[in-house]
Amino acid sequence: MNATILYIDQSNYYGGGQKIAFSVLKYFKKNGWNIIVMFPDGGNLKDIVFNEKFKYIPLPDLNIENGKKKIKDYYLYIKNENKSISIISETIKHYDCDIIYTLSPRLLRIIYKSSKAKCTPIVFHFEMLYNNMIWEKYFKYYFKKSNIKRIIALSDFCYKWLVDKVIKSDKVVTINNWVVESDANADNSKEFSLPSTIAKSFKYAVIGRILTIKGQKTFIEAALHQCEIEKQTEYYVIGDTTFGNERYKKDLHELVKKSKFSSRIHFVDFLKEIACIYRSVDCVVVPSIWNEPFGLVAIEAMYYETPVIVSNRGELPNIVGNGQFGVIFRAGDHEDLLRKMIEIKEDQSTMHTMIKSAKENVNIKFNEATQTINIYEQIKNVL
Repeated sequence: MNATILYIDQSNYYGGGQKIAFSVLKYFKKNGWNIIVMFPDGGNLKDIVFNEKFKYIPLPDLNIENGKKKIKDYYLYIKNENKSISIISETIKHYDCDIIYTLSPRLLRIIYKSSKAKCTPIVFHFEMLYNNMIWEKYFKYYFKKSNIKRIIALSDFCYKWLVDKVIKSDKVVTINNWVVESDANADNSKEFSLPSTIAKSFKYAVIGRILTIKGQKTFIEAALHQCEIEKQTEYYVIGDTTFGNERYKKDLHELVKKSKFSSRIHFVDFLKEIACIYRSVDCVVVPSIWNEPFGLVAIEAMYYETPVIVSNRGELPNIVGNGQFGVIFRAGDHEDLLRKMIEIKEDQSTMHTMIKSAKENVNIKFNEATQTINIYEQIKNVL
């Protein structure tokens, strides 16, 4: 099909949402679509774009530092927003874009202003939840005003939030996220190992962007308590922070540094060897303290047959079958998490049975081939 899809993102980081979005874009390219992607320069997302040979057009960065000169920062934001609107409008016109595809809620106003002249259809892949009246009103306004033809919720929890809080419409459909098999089938023949100070240690890891809402602090607090009673354990916080969250990462480093177990808790920057990471650890923890709209790390862990512990927030309990495919703890409760971490380590027989069932469930419910076709059909039908 000779059509052009324009993907717009506010992030230049290859996170969970971008991983799914680019899986969709690859499928569109395979089916003859022209692909144009727009996001701020820098970050590791650009590497993926060049590998896939997508047309890339940079956008101004809308993440303006909030320092003492707040009024100056505000005007800089408005300047960059207007510049973004101009660049996107010109891109839509020049490349005669048929569809705009995005997962960035903060860009709704910019996309609306950029696309209204040509009335370009918009497909919004909704992956964020905001328990905030201002954001709810913002979504309602632009969902009604924009030429949005389809809203794809990435989980049942996300769908329920949308129809309860924002918009009741047949435009909203649920298509679960999935394991990106190009990552799963990556060449893992090269030698790989995580930093370690203990031979044959039992390794726990939390994987993903370092943000307050992701709950890495709860994980570290549980780890420090477990270090008091276990000598053969190590812990890994794997991932990068994003603009504006450097303070949180620094606080986590300080928490570890002032303890007597700093040699056993490791901070590892983002690694491309996703498959190697999961296969190198004995347990993955997803300690989110917000209502997680999905939980990609959880299904990736299950795919690689690594036991997973998740908090009881958002879609996470459903991801692990309410305890059938993974262990659940109370969000923000490091003592409860500690109990579950010990349980995982001591009951290997039960965990082995659990992860086999989990892998089968992921292959059926979170299958990339099936889900990308579902999204492809939803977007194609918009034309």
